Amino acid sequence: MNIKGAILSLFVGTNLQNTLGQEGEKGEIVIYRKSILNEGINIGEINIIDGIEPADSVYAFAVEHKLNINARTQILNEICVHVSCTRRAAIVWKTPVSDGNKKFGEFELLDGVEPVDAAHKFVTEHKLNMGYRNAILKEACDVVQCQRIEPGKDFYSSRRKFFNFVRSIDLRYFITSKSSGKKMSI
Repeated sequence: MNIKGAILSLFVGTNLQNTLGQEGEKGEIVIYRKSILNEGINIGEINIIDGIEPADSVYAFAVEHKLNINARTQILNEICVHVSCTRRAAIVWKTPVSDGNKKFGEFELLDGVEPVDAAHKFVTEHKLNMGYRNAILKEACDVVQCQRIEPGKDFYSSRRKFFNFVRSIDLRYFITSKSSGKKMSI
């Protein structure tokens, strides 16, 4: 059986009641524990620790055991049935961004996002110059694989669509008549 065929047989049932509140190897509180099977062989146990996003734990487990994205997705979907998941993509890299005196925030790169697009979004939202984008990108590309060094056309086209949409909303629905003071649509 290959890995694709094994995805359906990836899970072994876990009694959630027996794992809640137990301490992990490093003294953390395990809120969910699951044995993972690949082709009928137990490849390990994933522990979901209180205070750590399940997507990050699943990503680390999948990288360690060389599981593909389909297996990762299936594992995360199963876990999110039992515990609260606030996001579905793992943070694969993060770094604080500052000018030495002022901290602007923490840049987080999510799994599946091209680093240049995430860096461009971060500096745009924080109103930073492109020198910050390039510095973030240089560090990120030392850690993760980068496909591009300029934001993709999808980034710009989605921004353009958004601003055109906002402009059309402003024009169509929020024009105020000077004489009546009422909002009217065109």
